[in-house]
Amino acid sequence: MVYKIIELYSDMVHATFFPNEFESLPEARQKSLGHWINFNESLQDSLAAWLPLCVRQIRSCLSSFVSLSLPQDVLSCCSRIAISMRGLCAEALFTHGTEDIASLHEREDWRVQAEDSGCITSLPLLFENIVVEVLITLKEVIIENQPGEPADCNNQLKLKSISYFQSMLR
Repeated sequence: MVYKIIELYSDMVHATFFPNEFESLPEARQKSLGHWINFNESLQDSLAAWLPLCVRQIRSCLSSFVSLSLPQDVLSCCSRIAISMRGLCAEALFTHGTEDIASLHEREDWRVQAEDSGCITSLPLLFENIVVEVLITLKEVIIENQPGEPADCNNQLKLKSISYFQSMLR
């Protein structure tokens, strides 16, 4: 019973955020979920705002399931959705951060602040705030492994995050 509910939830999340994975499901499972419209790209902007919360909740459920000693198939189903959502969250965070950095020139007010070493504008501080915010969220939500999550996927997420971070700073 628990497995069926978790599998249904996992399939619904995959159908919403990962349409390619939904299409690879057996036809009977696709029909049981009904017709799904692809994720709206206009919602991509708000994705970075609420996706970390979703990942936290999914990982919290997985941690609870581990402590309840549920069967391995339940844990692996939850683990798969947690891994997928962590990857999507990392991509969304870095995409949003990159867009924020690209639009910094619009927020520049050209007020000069006197420093010991000279004068600067608020632009470097705005840039630093964006980068730090992305990194803090990334560390809290994505990088740290929790019980029930395989360690090898964590290494893959770290490598992806490094490449995302490099592209964000370009």
